[in-house]
Amino acid sequence: MASADGRSVYVAGQTSVAVFSRGTGGALRQLGGSRGCVDFHLIVPEPRANRRCSTAKLLWPSSEALSRDGRNLYLASWAYDPHGDRSDNFSDLAVFARDRRTGALQQLAGSHGCLGPSRRGGCAVGRALDGPSSVVVSPDGRNVYVGSFGGLAVFARDPRSGELRQLPGTAGCLLAPARAARCSHGRVRRDLWPVVLALSVDGRNVYALTGGSEGEALLVFRRNVSTGRLTRLATRDGCIATPALGGTGCTAAPSFAGPSSCYSLAPSRNGRNFYLGSCGDLTVFSRNAATGGLTQLPAPGGCIDASGPPGRACAGDTGTEPQTNIVLSPNGKSLYFAYNIGRKTQPGGVTVFARNTANGTLTRLACITETGSRGACTKARGLETASGLAISPDGRNVYTSGFAGQLCCRDGDVAVFRRTS
Repeated sequence: MASADGRSVYVAGQTSVAVFSRGTGGALRQLGGSRGCVDFHLIVPEPRANRRCSTAKLLWPSSEALSRDGRNLYLASWAYDPHGDRSDNFSDLAVFARDRRTGALQQLAGSHGCLGPSRRGGCAVGRALDGPSSVVVSPDGRNVYVGSFGGLAVFARDPRSGELRQLPGTAGCLLAPARAARCSHGRVRRDLWPVVLALSVDGRNVYALTGGSEGEALLVFRRNVSTGRLTRLATRDGCIATPALGGTGCTAAPSFAGPSSCYSLAPSRNGRNFYLGSCGDLTVFSRNAATGGLTQLPAPGGCIDASGPPGRACAGDTGTEPQTNIVLSPNGKSLYFAYNIGRKTQPGGVTVFARNTANGTLTRLACITETGSRGACTKARGLETASGLAISPDGRNVYTSGFAGQLCCRDGDVAVFRRTS
C-alpha cells in the first residue's frame, strides 16, 4: 500500500513487511539496513525470521492500513498453530509509528504495540480479535476497525501516538458469536463473520463483507463520526447477500458469489458507487449518499462476470479468476482489478477498466499478464501471482505484489507501472 503523502510504499509478505521509498517516476528503493523491513518477533521458536530486519510482534500479515496523517501503520496478522489448541494463538493487531520523513516503521512499546485475544507476546487484550483478517482506519483518523473470526472490533485512536482504545461495552465489538461477552449480536446470523472491511470516503459508513458456511453477505453500518460507534442499517439496501441468504432480510445479488477468501471492496472517491470483487466477478452498486445503502445497478451494468457464460445478465467478462483485489484511480476514471491464480497455464495479472464517473458503470479496456496470454494481453514482468494492488495518491503509478511461485512460499515480486491517463 502507498502512504497518503506519496513518499512510501509498504509490501506485506508471508511473515514480514518491506519498506520502500518512492522516487522520481514512481520507482521504488528499499530503505537500507534494518529500516528496510520488519519481521516477526520470536513469540515462538521460528527459524525463518530474517535477521537483517527489525523485529516486531506480528506473524502472517493478513491486512494493513495507514492513517491518512501518515503517523501510523496498523497490521492485522494471524497464524494457525497445528500443535496448539486454538487457531488464534498468534492473532494480533500490530501498531507501528511511521517516520513521516523516511517512511521507516517502529512498533509502539510494550502492550501499546499490539492487541490480541490474549496477553501472549506481551500484547494488550482486545475483544473480537480472534484471527483478524481486515483492518481499516477512518478518514478522520479517529477510529480503527478490525474484522476477524471473532467479530468486528471498534477502537478509538489517539491522533498523536496512534495508540488504540477499544470502545466500552457493546459498542466495542459487533458481529461476534453469541458466546462472546459484552458484544453486540443483534440481527446478525451467527455463522457469519467479517472477512473484508471498507469505509466510505466521507467516513459515514463502514461496510463489512461477511462470510460463513451458508453464504456471504455485505452489511452496511452507519458510523457516528464523533464516537466511532457503528449502527447497522436495518433496511434491505443495508444487506446484500448471496441468493442462499436472500430471504433473511437481505437483497439477493446473483453475481455475488464465491469463497469469502477472494473478496475485495472498493468505494468510489465521489461516494456514488461501491465495487465488490468476488473470485473474478465484479458487482457494481450505487450508494445512497444519505444512508450509505447499496443498490446493484440494473443489468447489464450491475455486474461483470469472470468468464461471461450465457444466461447471466452481466456486461461482458473481466477475464480474471481468483484471487482478486481492486483499486480506483484518484480521478475516478479508472478501476484496476488484480487477480492471482498461481498456475503457469493461467497467469495472474491486472485488468484495466474505464469508469463512467456519472453512473459508475465499467468498460473493459486492457489486460496485463506475465505471459501476455497468447497475445490477448500486454506482457509484463512480476505478475505471475499478482495479489496485492496499490495506486499512488497522485495517480501516476500502480504497484502490484505477489509470490513468485505457485501461491506460496518463494520470494515474491513487486511490479511498478506508469499510468498513461
